[in-house]
Amino acid sequence: LRFTVGNGGSVTVVTAGPPEAETMLREALAVGAERAVRIADLPAEASSRWVARELALMATGNDLVFCGHASLDRGSGAVPAFVAHELNWAQALGLIAVGPGTDDDSAAGDQLRRPLMAERRLDGGRREQLAIVGAAVLSFEAGPDLRRAPLASALAAKTAIVETRPAVGFQPSADPVVLRRGPYRPPARVKPAPQGSTRDRLASLIGTSGANRSSAAYEVSPAEAAQIAVTQLIEWGYLDLPSPTLGGESEGC
Repeated sequence: LRFTVGNGGSVTVVTAGPPEAETMLREALAVGAERAVRIADLPAEASSRWVARELALMATGNDLVFCGHASLDRGSGAVPAFVAHELNWAQALGLIAVGPGTDDDSAAGDQLRRPLMAERRLDGGRREQLAIVGAAVLSFEAGPDLRRAPLASALAAKTAIVETRPAVGFQPSADPVVLRRGPYRPPARVKPAPQGSTRDRLASLIGTSGANRSSAAYEVSPAEAAQIAVTQLIEWGYLDLPSPTLGGESEGC
């Protein structure tokens, strides 16, 4: 993406993928992008680093790179970081919004160095604001769909030219890449098989198998049963009352 402050800027959309990916490029052309490029002939076994290298070649000489947080087929989230590494640019990740900064944010009112103000999501519902000055790779979390394009632009995008550039400099990765559909999921942790009877396993799950969860059977009157229950609750820490004395007279429960 090319962006020039004060000059309107221009946007180039780039993807590395099969011919079906041109549908997404045409949607971007319909909403205002000036140029669309598809990097073709990149083998499926290409690593994320080599995909990023191909994309970085298209970004050379531009000002900013906007990209998604993760792709649907790999979902590793590593490509934006590799693009920033190839370009030797800063990276801002996990963004949910970006906009132009103000004169107060720039260095001595320098219009050419007015920063972008970006916002990203943090844990616990918090937000962080970033001032981005100079060339950078900005990766965004998934958000709402693109705004609806005007009918004339949508029709024109159907016949617009999508440039095709062959992949260059590809080298097979030593580690095979397994493509998958859907978001990335970390591998499950291996747990040992359950031991003991079903009763013991259930007691372990609900927390009644410890030393403070002993069980016993009583044959007592209702009043004595109530006193036993209260005593046990006090021992477990659920009640803060003096321990009742068993065997005494009870006026009621």
